[in-house]
Amino acid sequence: MKIFLTGGTGFIGSHIAEALLAQGYGLRLSIRPSSNKAYLNYKFIDWRYVDLSKPQPIESDLLKDISVVIHNAGITRAKESESFFLVNEKASLNLAEAAVKAGVEQFIFISSLAARGPDQRQSLGDMPSSDYGSSKLSAEKALIDFCQGTGMKLSILRLAGVYGPRDRDLLSLFQMANQGFLALPPKQGRLQPLYVSDAVAAVLAAINHKASSGPWLIAESKNYTWQEVGLLMEQALGKKLKRLHLNSSVFTFVAFLSGLWGKLSGQEVKLDMRRADDLSRYTFTGSVLDSEAALNWHAQIALSEGLKLTAEWYQKQGWL
Repeated sequence: MKIFLTGGTGFIGSHIAEALLAQGYGLRLSIRPSSNKAYLNYKFIDWRYVDLSKPQPIESDLLKDISVVIHNAGITRAKESESFFLVNEKASLNLAEAAVKAGVEQFIFISSLAARGPDQRQSLGDMPSSDYGSSKLSAEKALIDFCQGTGMKLSILRLAGVYGPRDRDLLSLFQMANQGFLALPPKQGRLQPLYVSDAVAAVLAAINHKASSGPWLIAESKNYTWQEVGLLMEQALGKKLKRLHLNSSVFTFVAFLSGLWGKLSGQEVKLDMRRADDLSRYTFTGSVLDSEAALNWHAQIALSEGLKLTAEWYQKQGWL
């Protein structure tokens, strides 16, 4: 079976690609000239140069002989809200249209819990709190509408916050903690994370079981307070930390200053206003019982183990 994967050189995508190769799948992978192949320097990957952020239709020849498309590529940061919808929604629909023309059997869309929105809005149904989440939700709806009656199976996986080896978004938190200090959102806030190997296992399960469209929440079954996260970080690094829990206003102000510094310096910042709001003002949790049943999948790595594995990898790479 041949699989076409987008976003395969990034954090989550590279882990998916490695797992597919280990399972014996043929792999065709989209790549841009600026993509970093550091984690996937395999001669037997069928590399294809394509810019999925462009609005033009995608040639169906790109997907010739492909059985499954895993659309993992997308953007989480953008200067303008239109960019989120252009890349996360329009490009996804373009790829699905090309997949149907090429006779692809299954289209797996890697979405986000941000598409559902925070717990505080669940009484109103799916209601994202950011342009990023809104673009993912719009993509889900567009794909569901389009795929009906085409014969192509659609599976939507809403990943919670993914962390693990190769993740640079969480790196700054570990670097801070490694210096003996840790600034966190309010103690009572909660999060429901997902270790990267469990995210990969869910993707493989979606291929094997061809579950219906969903969307399926993919996360560890347990959720944690930020106070618990601080304690687990201490255990992961094996050192006592000076932990400071900032109220939501202070936390978002820090993110504002970080974003301002990023604009002035021309460097990308990890803690932007959207992420600060999500972490300090909102809670993103949910039941995974339906997704576990549909995919015959269950997260295996608890946060305590996942943080230790991540810290060990960072240390081996010299990132800490």
